[in-house]
Amino acid sequence: IQNGGQSRPFEIKASQYERERHYFLSQFFRERYDAALRNLPTVQSGVEIRRLEVYVTNDNRTSENLRNVVALQDVGEPRRLYRGRFQKDAGPNAAAQNSANTLLSQVLTGPGATRADLQIDSYLENSLGLQKTIDYEHIRARKLNPTEYTFNAQLGYLSLNTQLLPEQVLGVSYEYLYNGKVYKVGETVDDYGPTAGQNDVIFLKLLKATNPAVG
Repeated sequence: IQNGGQSRPFEIKASQYERERHYFLSQFFRERYDAALRNLPTVQSGVEIRRLEVYVTNDNRTSENLRNVVALQDVGEPRRLYRGRFQKDAGPNAAAQNSANTLLSQVLTGPGATRADLQIDSYLENSLGLQKTIDYEHIRARKLNPTEYTFNAQLGYLSLNTQLLPEQVLGVSYEYLYNGKVYKVGETVDDYGPTAGQNDVIFLKLLKATNPAVG
């Protein structure tokens, strides 16, 4: 407290950083973070995340809310793709959305497209040239309960209650409102539905891979 009040310096050590718990949902939110906070205490982001589904590699301690998941590194990214092979000119202020690049549409509709759990790796690698642990992760994942994480609906970041292990993968899908328009990244339950086959995969946005260079 300054200007007539009290002040006290403090320091935070680098070793106190909470690794593997906090993640931006997209490069879009990461790049807008500083600008959204330029007039604190008012947050000026124009964003409201209205729905979020979070999946983490199953730790074998539960058999509930499990799905076969393919999490794609570049899905929804208007810029800064890992290899740029699915890029299109989305514009400098383009929002994160499934149509921001052509990756998800090619995954869903390309020649030989499949959701079959036993065939998906072959399809992604041989037909689309994707590389596992770099471009995507294919896992058996558990959908987290909302009590297991928090997220900032205006700034677009996710905070897990528990630190992830190095071999665990984190994938998400979400919907948000930005300047009056609704956008979606990844597939939510509305896309694949509760009756989807348990041997089918769902496609998410990859936030953390087993490869430490990705995420």
